[in-house]
Amino acid sequence: EQDERDRLKREQDERDRLKREQEERDRLKREQDERDKLKREQDERDKLKREQDERDKLKREQEERDRLKREQDERDRLKREQDERDKLKREQDERDRLKREQEER
Repeated sequence: EQDERDRLKREQDERDRLKREQEERDRLKREQDERDKLKREQDERDKLKREQDERDKLKREQEERDRLKREQDERDRLKREQDERDKLKREQDERDRLKREQEER
């Protein structure tokens, strides 16, 4: 009878030990799953940040191109205006010259 109780106690102890080991494995798995989840979330945030940084960079580059284009357009406009003034001045100078020549004759 004592032997039977001892045997039952050992079996129960073994079941308890196995149960504790399984609970420990389950706990470790939950912790690892949580770490994995947090890592995936951080990876996603990092990816979104990189994408946003790239969009921001492209936007800055486009704004710089736009600014340079506006500046070039303005230089071109000023040059056309100056060219037009120069042309009008040459025409006026030519008229003046012709007028002087006419008066000299």
